[in-house]
Amino acid sequence: MSGRCCLPSAVGGLAWPRLMLADKGYDSDDVRASLLLEGSLPVIPPRANRKKAIACDFRAYKDRNRVERMFNKLKQFRRIATRYDKTAVSFLGFLALAAARLRMPSFTRGAFANHPPTSSGAPAAGG
Repeated sequence: MSGRCCLPSAVGGLAWPRLMLADKGYDSDDVRASLLLEGSLPVIPPRANRKKAIACDFRAYKDRNRVERMFNKLKQFRRIATRYDKTAVSFLGFLALAAARLRMPSFTRGAFANHPPTSSGAPAAGG
């Protein structure tokens, strides 16, 4: 089964990834072969008990941690973690909003930094 058929249509315009970053749990010859057939280079560190040594680009593998931390931050939004939205379009829309909020901390946290919060959380009048 091709992984391409499982992509939602909303992200269908994106290019297929050149590298696939994964942890040691995905270190198998079958996974590596299917990724290569799809056109992605597997960046998977070999398990300690692997009989035949396989090279791994550990410089590229470091990016996996950044991606994993981003997913953990996104899961802090309850609506994303529980998949509250019923349609893929609304889920992807909220996912985009949450990602934008995480990428712009000065916009979300610093907007009212010079104004003392009121009970409603809005800036005080006249300030």
